[in-house]
Amino acid sequence: MCKLIKPSRFGRGQIAAMLVMASIIGLFMSSTSFAQEDSVSEASIVYFVLLDDSASMQRRPENPTAVSWRPKVDEVKRQMATFITSLPNGTDVRFYAFAEELTGGPEVVISSDADREKLSAFVNALRAEGRETRLWRSLDSVMAEAAELATSDPGARVRVLAYSDLLDNDPNRPRPSTVLAKYRTLLRQSQVQLTYITIGFELQAEQRTALEDEGVQVRTALTPEDVIPLQAEFRIVPTEVLAGDRVTLVDDSIGVIRDRIIDWGDGEAPSRGRSPTHVYREPGEYTVRLTVTSSTGREDSATQRVKVVLPPPPVAAFTVSAEQVDVGTSVLLVNESTGADCRFNWVFGDARTSAERNPRVIWSRPGEYVIRLTAADSFGRQATAERVIQVEGPEQPVASFVVGTPEPRVGEAVVLTDTSTGDIETVTWHLPGRDTPLVVDYGNGGERSIECAFAEVGEQEVRLQVRGRGGEAETIQKLNVRTRFVPPEPAVTLEVIESGRDYKLVAFNNRSTGSVVQSEYDFGDGSPTVRVSGVQDVRHEYGPGNYVAHVRIIGPKEFAAEVVEIPIRVPKPLPAWVWRLLWLVPAAIVLLGGAAYAVLWWRKRQEDLRLSMLVGTLNYKSKDAPLAPYASVEFDGTATEGRVPLNESTAAVVRATSDPLTNQIEHSVEVVDGDGTQIGPVPLTENDRTTVGEYEFNLVQT
Repeated sequence: MCKLIKPSRFGRGQIAAMLVMASIIGLFMSSTSFAQEDSVSEASIVYFVLLDDSASMQRRPENPTAVSWRPKVDEVKRQMATFITSLPNGTDVRFYAFAEELTGGPEVVISSDADREKLSAFVNALRAEGRETRLWRSLDSVMAEAAELATSDPGARVRVLAYSDLLDNDPNRPRPSTVLAKYRTLLRQSQVQLTYITIGFELQAEQRTALEDEGVQVRTALTPEDVIPLQAEFRIVPTEVLAGDRVTLVDDSIGVIRDRIIDWGDGEAPSRGRSPTHVYREPGEYTVRLTVTSSTGREDSATQRVKVVLPPPPVAAFTVSAEQVDVGTSVLLVNESTGADCRFNWVFGDARTSAERNPRVIWSRPGEYVIRLTAADSFGRQATAERVIQVEGPEQPVASFVVGTPEPRVGEAVVLTDTSTGDIETVTWHLPGRDTPLVVDYGNGGERSIECAFAEVGEQEVRLQVRGRGGEAETIQKLNVRTRFVPPEPAVTLEVIESGRDYKLVAFNNRSTGSVVQSEYDFGDGSPTVRVSGVQDVRHEYGPGNYVAHVRIIGPKEFAAEVVEIPIRVPKPLPAWVWRLLWLVPAAIVLLGGAAYAVLWWRKRQEDLRLSMLVGTLNYKSKDAPLAPYASVEFDGTATEGRVPLNESTAAVVRATSDPLTNQIEHSVEVVDGDGTQIGPVPLTENDRTTVGEYEFNLVQT
């Protein structure tokens, strides 16, 4: 076995590489397993990280699996810088570096940033300068420590990570199969897991097969998930699940886990978180599935069958705290039932019940009582236990009384009747307004009913105490004592009796009901207030103005006065000159209308006369001289008739007349001979030729 020496002997680069892997595992495991809830115990996890710090780690990998790979130790440092900052608090990591000798690195349970800085400083000091590479001796030493821890703590989960290029130039190196055979049992039982991690290259097939046959996991470090693959694992606590009990999922998953989803398999909503709890309500077999998602979006799932069984059925049982039960004695009933999540129902044999677990009960009467306890669980199963007890002694009094008038009035006689039960010898009445209680001795023939009256309005308390051989009891009732008066209800209306030019006589019709002692009338016009007893109508005369009358309806002193407001308006009279105008204006309108009509009539008449005058030119000639020109005569509109000489003995008479119905002007012409003979009149149509006797006429109006 190799000797452990101080870290200063060798470069720190290889140690950093191992720290990277440890950090990854620590991050995975602590993020899933270290912080469990509900005080669920969990196997502790310890990471042993073994880093190759020999000179070969300064080389670039042969046949690299990634493009542009740097020296192996530099790649380890790069990955370590990221992983150390990702390590959650609580991660337990132990680091080792090896070249010619095995060097112990920091052993840290991370609790602060200072712990991370310690790891970072250790990583940055790695140099990979060792000449010899003693891989298998160093691995044997680390595995021995891991096995010792796993053996001393069977519940511990131990993870060993080995970073190396698999070169070993130790002339006395042990055979790899010999080293791994020593820990074969632990490796195959997975109590200790050994993972060999290459930095950017793949092992030869025979090397990989040889390691995996001995239970060694082989990973190529390209991403964190290549080093520590995402692996979903969980346990259900407790292992025996009863319906209705709360179970906890203990997440043992490995990897940098970003999210967890738990499907409980019973149709309920999935859970999230590190240590969720759940309650299975019904018995049956359920498949629980845990799906974990890494920071890069990869997923892994694990399932487990959970069998949920019914808890044992309830068994009802109880004891009584006293062997001898007397009337009036408080007895405790001790519930000794078994069963999960039970509800209880007690029946005490006298119609009383209780749902308490351990009730107390007092019997007021002697006799035999059957106590029955029923215990029922949430699955519909129930059990019953019964016990008969004998209650000894006189019957305990139970006080009660009835009131003949539930809401009596002040001064009204009220009958109070004692209805108490049990062994009663005397009763004592405590009545309001009475200085000393009223004691009735039933042993001397006292009556069970009394008569009293209440002097005050409001809530009054009556207390009855009863005593007998079985003890004593009392009861209290509060009565609402009403006044003997009825609250007044106002009802006042206004009626106009008479209304003049400057006054109004009104009547206040008072129809108020209830107990009315007095009615007060404040008329609101400055006149004295009128007070009348009871309900009476009142009349009052108002002058011009606007008023608000107030009628107060007053009842007994225990009632507040009710006020009714009535608005009243008496308009002011019109002045005398306004009254004169009332008849002068129509007369003036008639006169003005007549004058206007006369003017219009005159104007119409003149217009008619003007229109009826002859206006225009009358052309005429003898029809015996058709070629002769017409002679003409002008009418200037100053006359309604014109005489036109036709020759020495004959003349034509032209007239203009107005039709009174149509207001149309009509013209006519007649011929008068010297001997007085008349021809016509013949209508003249404007611009038409008209023949009358021996002459033709044509009238042209202008």
